[in-house]
Amino acid sequence: MTTVDKALSLLEHFDHLSPALGLAELTRRSGYDKAAVLRQCSALVRAGLLEQEDASRAYRLGGEILRLAALREASQPIRKLMHEVLVSIESETHETCHGSLLQGYRLNSVAICEGKMAHIVRIEPGLVLPIHATASGHAVLAFASPSLKSRALQKELEPLTVASPISTETIENSLEETRLRGFSKAVGWYESGVTSFAAPIFDAIKQPIGAVSIAAPTSRVDADFEPTIAPLLINASHLLTDRLGGQSPEHYPAIA
Repeated sequence: MTTVDKALSLLEHFDHLSPALGLAELTRRSGYDKAAVLRQCSALVRAGLLEQEDASRAYRLGGEILRLAALREASQPIRKLMHEVLVSIESETHETCHGSLLQGYRLNSVAICEGKMAHIVRIEPGLVLPIHATASGHAVLAFASPSLKSRALQKELEPLTVASPISTETIENSLEETRLRGFSKAVGWYESGVTSFAAPIFDAIKQPIGAVSIAAPTSRVDADFEPTIAPLLINASHLLTDRLGGQSPEHYPAIA
C-alpha cells in the first residue's frame, strides 16, 4: 500500500456515527503509526479533504469533498437517477428504499427515500454496508466475478446479528437463490427486526456496480410482500442499469 493509499484510506473511518475523529482515534482505527497518521492528515488538510475543528483539534471531512461530489454528480448524476427510481418504488411499497454503489469490497449508500409509514427503517446518509451481511451485498456478489467474490469473502466475516451469514455454505446458498430470483433477501442480517430485498445494478461489461434495495420491518413482511416487490426490484435493476449506460447479463431475469 502506497503512502497515498494509506492517506486516502483514513477517509473511510468517517461516518454518520463518527463525523469527527481525533488523531489518537484515527491511529487506533487505521493501525498505522501515529507519526505517519499525523503526516497523512496534514496532507489531507492541505488538499481540503479534511479540516480540523478549532476547539477539539479533531479532524472532519473537508469542503473539497463537496466540490468533487458536485462535479461527479454534474457529469454523471447517479444520485439523481437513483432517487427518481427510489421514489417510484416507495410510492408502491411505502417502505424505505435506498441505492448503493460498490467501492472496493463494501457498498456505500448514495441515495435514500424513506417510507411514509409511522414505523419505518431509517438509513443514515453515507452508510457503509458490509458486503457479506446485507441484501445489497449479496445482490452484488451473486453476479460478481469469481475473483471479486473470493477477495471480498476471504477475510474473517464479522456477524452483525445472530442471523448474519458468515459461513461459506450459508453465503453460497444465498447467492444461488439470488441468481435464480434476480434479487436477494436478508432477514435480520444487518439489523434485527429488519428484512431487506435488493437487486443488482450492472455496468457496461455486465458486472455489478451497486444495488437498489427495499428495507422493511420484518413484522410487515408477510406472504404477499415478496411477490409484490419482486417485479419492482427487477424493473428498477434494468432501468438503472440502462440509464447508467450498463448492460444486464443474458441470464438476469427479464423486465417483469
